[in-house]
Amino acid sequence: MLSTKIDIREIPDFELQKIKTIRALNDFKLELSFENGVEGIVDLKATISEGGVFSEINEPESFNEVQVGRNGRYVFWKNEIEIDADSLYLEISTVRQLK
Repeated sequence: MLSTKIDIREIPDFELQKIKTIRALNDFKLELSFENGVEGIVDLKATISEGGVFSEINEPESFNEVQVGRNGRYVFWKNEIEIDADSLYLEISTVRQLK
């Protein structure tokens, strides 16, 4: 779930992240690797179940069509649904810190 509210300008030495690879997994999860070597899984099930713009990808067939956007700075689906790389990176980093 993308509920982390962090201002990246407040993180010392934060660099804009670029996605290297992405793979859709079962149950609305994305497996990502970033150019700096960080890898992880983001669970989007709760975000998608909220509806709104994400209702367009609430079926596995449409969710699995995810692609990496220009310069690795976001992921996207058809109908202009996008999530920026920094949000995904922060989600992975937050989950790692909680473990």
